[in-house]
Amino acid sequence: MKRTVARFGRAGALTALAMGMTGALLGAVPSAASATAAACGGQVGGGWLSGGNWISVALRSTSSCTMYARLTITDGTAACCFNYGWRVERQVNGTYGWQTTHTKNSSSYAFEGTKDTATVPNSTVDDDRFRACSNFGTSTWRCTPWILA
Repeated sequence: MKRTVARFGRAGALTALAMGMTGALLGAVPSAASATAAACGGQVGGGWLSGGNWISVALRSTSSCTMYARLTITDGTAACCFNYGWRVERQVNGTYGWQTTHTKNSSSYAFEGTKDTATVPNSTVDDDRFRACSNFGTSTWRCTPWILA
């Protein structure tokens, strides 16, 4: 980004960034995730990078096994001028199949650092699954694969 600013000025850099982000979002693909979650208290899996290597979203769990989504932006300059949204979703498998029972959303305007959603419960048996999702601006939601936890 710094080279782009030096070469094209701020307006040109923002145009280049917007074009790069559009291409990155259209091609952003969640990484493969395991069918079963890791132990409680850390990253569960299913994160991805988009817009280069400066934005990621991941599904995480607390030490008490509740689940949340974490959005990390490592370049505040690149994050400029966009509203970011991220969420964690929980589904429970019941008589009528998978039903969404909990969703926690968060949003923030251009920032640098790490932000989390509120947590959703986890029964710690194989009747529920989770995923983390993210979007920015008016883009569609991109979600990690469902993770059994």
